[in-house]
Parts: sequence; structure tokens; C-alpha cells
Amino acid sequence: MPASFWMAALAYLLPTFPLGYFLFFCACLFALAAASSQGIGMYGLAPRVATLLNVALVLVVGCIGLQLRRPILSAGVRTGHIVLYETPMWQAVGRRTPPVTNRGASDAIERYIRRAEFGALFNRVAVWHASSHPVAELPGEALGVWGRRKCQRLRRILRERGASVEVRREAGPPQAVASWSRSW
Repeated sequence: MPASFWMAALAYLLPTFPLGYFLFFCACLFALAAASSQGIGMYGLAPRVATLLNVALVLVVGCIGLQLRRPILSAGVRTGHIVLYETPMWQAVGRRTPPVTNRGASDAIERYIRRAEFGALFNRVAVWHASSHPVAELPGEALGVWGRRKCQRLRRILRERGASVEVRREAGPPQAVASWSRSW
């Protein structure tokens, strides 16, 4: 297989890794060096034309790879309709009735309430990792609060700031808790 095929494959895969953009740039330079050092034309073309085509192929495929790996936005960002999943809290030790959590797509909630405001408004915030089985309403990281009154306040503030809020009393997509904290 020609070197341009392997460079195109590298250009597609590299942006997913840390330092991917630097490695992508290095792959382009390597493609340029490999094509110019061959000394003969690729596909029966002159060496300079083959070099330009090789580098152009790597750049185009790399840009396509970058576009395909852009984070998926939730439906709530586009429509203003936020779906909050209400479930019992994951750690309810020593309680008869566990407190509830409300979680929704972080990008949609942050459209109306900045993450920095959560401490002042709710004294607590919980963040969940992206699910391995995402849905349109919750494709990535989730953001929310726990405690019945805090959940009611979250819904009220979202509605006051213009969001359309739907509460689903179900587990939603499986997500692991990334962090939860209180700020006093």
C-alpha cells in the first residue's frame, strides 16, 4: 500500500489521542518527507505533484477526522427543552427514604445556569461521566443536584430562565458519578 494510505489513516486517528494535533502536524511533515524522498512520481505523476497530492490527502482526511470527533450536542442545547432524569441517590446510607437526584445534559443546563453558579444557588453539584449508551437528550456528561428541595429549585430556575423542563422519573442511560461536592 502506498505511504499516502498510511498517512491518511494516521491523520484520521491521531486527533483522538492527547497531543493529537501535534502528532497530526508531524504526520503531515512525515508524509511530505516520504513523498519527496521517493524521487519518483506516484501514480505516474511528477515527484512534486505527487508530493503535493500526498500532503493534500493527509490534510483532507485529517480535517474530516477532526470534524467527526467534535462533541455531540444534546437536543436541549438546540431546542431549549431539557430532560432531567430523577432517580434515588446512589449513596443513601442510614436513611429510610433516599434523597433524589436530578441530572440532565450538562451543555443544555449550562446554557441557562453556569457551572460556577451552582455553588451559590444549590450549595452542591454532581457530575456524571458520559454514558456508553447515549441518548439524544443525554449524549455526554451530565450535571445535576441531589435533595428534593434542591431538585425543585433547579427545575424552577431553569424554567424562570426560559428552558422547557421535562422530568422523567427513570434511571436514564447508565452513567458513573465523576464527582460530587458541596460548597458552603
